[in-house]
Amino acid sequence: MTQKIEVREVDDFADEPAKCPFCGTTALEFDEEGTSYELKPCTHLLFFCYDDGWDYLADRAARNLAGLGYNVRTEDWIEVDEGDTDLEGGPDFISSSITIPGAIKLASYFGAPSCYGSYIGFAPLEDTA
Repeated sequence: MTQKIEVREVDDFADEPAKCPFCGTTALEFDEEGTSYELKPCTHLLFFCYDDGWDYLADRAARNLAGLGYNVRTEDWIEVDEGDTDLEGGPDFISSSITIPGAIKLASYFGAPSCYGSYIGFAPLEDTA
């Protein structure tokens, strides 16, 4: 059986910038107010998404999701849906389906009432996995 991405719940990315667990690069950094962010992809970054949609999806993550039966479109914006799968769910559920060896997902959830989530995923390079 293929192993799914490892999910680690972390504190708010605005308080502690998301760093790549493989190379240490700060991949996601918020401004001082915590209202806007800058995404700085390293070679290990697979995706960055939140409950409203996808902001970044690496080609190898898109291929992996498509191979699992998801519809992946990246022409004008990134869109991923259930496609040919029997599964339902938004970006949190879909990103947790990735099966790239050694992949790690950092998940950050805001408290009530929003319970809004942000998700960023990394994986070792294919030739080192």
